[in-house]
Amino acid sequence: HNIKTFTMSDIDKLGIKEVIENTIEYLKSRNVDGVHLSLDVDALDPLETPGTGTRVLGGLTYRESHFALELLHQSQS
Repeated sequence: HNIKTFTMSDIDKLGIKEVIENTIEYLKSRNVDGVHLSLDVDALDPLETPGTGTRVLGGLTYRESHFALELLHQSQS
């Protein structure tokens, strides 16, 4: 299906900014004109979302997820 993925290890190595910029470039290179984004709270670190049912340490921080959404919003053309 040619799906581009990034792991938390990628985010740790590259930073959320570079991961999102790579994602945007990937989508633009394929002439994608729209994206549906679903953000599951399980992607966030449980220290940020203590009420989640699936607690896995090492997820995104609130700031990382918010910044990622800011970058995606700013990329609209």
